[in-house]
Formats: sequence, C-alpha cells, structure tokens
Amino acid sequence: NGEMKTLQKTRAALTDADAMRDAEFLRSDFAGRLVDRLDDIQGRSFSDVLDLGSGAGLCSLSLLKSRSDVRHITLLEGSDALLRRDSSLLLH
Repeated sequence: NGEMKTLQKTRAALTDADAMRDAEFLRSDFAGRLVDRLDDIQGRSFSDVLDLGSGAGLCSLSLLKSRSDVRHITLLEGSDALLRRDSSLLLH
C-alpha cells in the first residue's frame, strides 16, 4: 500500500501542485509548532537534521529560516516529484 501512496503523491505533485500548496496550511502550522518546541529545548543544538517523510520540505524550510545552528538537513520522501516540487524555494 506504500507504493500506492507514493504514486498518489507523485501524481498530485505533477498535476496539481498549486492546489496542493494551498492545502498545506496544516503542514505549515505543524512546522512552525515543531520549531517552537525545538526552541524550548535548552542547551541543545540541532546541527544535523533528518526529515523523514519530508514531502516538499516545509519543516526543513521552517528550520532553516528560524534556527542558525542547523548545518545539514537530509530530506527523505518516497515521491521524488513531491520532494523536488518546491526545490527552488529551499535553495534561496
């Protein structure tokens, strides 16, 4: 069933990326809350990050924008098309 989910994500990323972005407000909210929680942890840096099931990389983008201690992020996503959908946003 994981293969079907990957196909579904790939199809959505390739055919309706704008609508998919509009519906990602929940992921954006989650990413912001995650960064807030990481900021609450005292005495700990997060220089290397693994983002499992990263989708288009919203959590990673939030981390890069708000934390200066992040040096390296590895994104893992089953759908290559979804992972690369907004790659230009991550590079700026």
